[in-house]
Amino acid sequence: MKTFEDLIQEVQKPGLCRQCGGCVSFCRAAHYDALEMGPKGEPRYKDVSRCSECGLCYLVCPEVNELVEETRARLSWAEPIGSVDMVCMARARDPLIRELSTDGGTVTAMLLHLLETRRIDGAIVSRQPGPFQRLPFLARTKKDILLSAGAVYAAAPEASFRGGRCSTYVSSASSLPELEARGVARAAMVGVPDQILAMRKMETMHITPSDRIQYYFGLFCSGGFEFGPRRRARLEAMGGFSWPQVERVNLKERLQIHLTGGEQADIPLERMDFMIRPACRYCRDYSAELADISMGGLGAPEGWTTVIIRNENGKKAYFEAREAALEEMEPSKMAPLRTTALELIRHYSQAKRRRGVKRRAELEATVA
Repeated sequence: MKTFEDLIQEVQKPGLCRQCGGCVSFCRAAHYDALEMGPKGEPRYKDVSRCSECGLCYLVCPEVNELVEETRARLSWAEPIGSVDMVCMARARDPLIRELSTDGGTVTAMLLHLLETRRIDGAIVSRQPGPFQRLPFLARTKKDILLSAGAVYAAAPEASFRGGRCSTYVSSASSLPELEARGVARAAMVGVPDQILAMRKMETMHITPSDRIQYYFGLFCSGGFEFGPRRRARLEAMGGFSWPQVERVNLKERLQIHLTGGEQADIPLERMDFMIRPACRYCRDYSAELADISMGGLGAPEGWTTVIIRNENGKKAYFEAREAALEEMEPSKMAPLRTTALELIRHYSQAKRRRGVKRRAELEATVA
């Protein structure tokens, strides 16, 4: 049976660890408390004497191949981008939610509807504690969910935006152990592909805290980006802007940097390879293929969300929210757009998978 020591050797040391927090979340939720997240977001031993060497942390890891096929089969995964039941274009009915959110606020509107109809008691999201910072957060109220709306830079907990390392990646799964502590029996989780995979593997094994997650909302993900001082300066030069002008950032076909005064700087993603998080270079999932619903701005007009409904659980949540909280695009306008969006998502997914497979093979060749 492989253990956390094997994760250190096989995943952390080669630079494959996504820092998703899955291994730590299980260990804490199971009350083993042998692991913790380090100051830079890395899983590490908190108390090695408490480790039972059960091996479940190893199996949970999204970078480990064990249980992937079983999990995919359980969720009726299919080539090339997982199960696709429906593709829609939607946005929040509430103008306030649209104003606060990115890409139409569909995720926020659905979370609020689930909370208000008592389908969930809380949601695993991320929250902005300060300028250009974003940290994991367990939202339990309408105010909490509204405060988590939108997409901006996320800073490492020990860093400030102007002087430290910032990243677009947030380890949302590290909030999962709070579910029991705060009495949340039913939750939704919003996460990027690796976080969804880690939790779905927990489901396959029927282990905590996956039993408390009722809905998985996956986010389209080109990769996480890190913003150290030198990289930020290089990006400023590429986009012709200065950081004090930046209000929010969005990732679609390009990096969209929204500036004060309504201006926008667009940078092609292929020019941003120098900023990508090391572990994200090996990721092979763009569209969160194992979520109940996957969402993002790719292929949608400004202010709208592309929504991929993947299963009955996602379909029921979407249709109920559509009746009360969502506005769906008119069918005559939506039909050609969703065809184009699906083609784009398949293209981005296949490109990301090819890159991830190639880079992983290159890494293994250098280690061998």
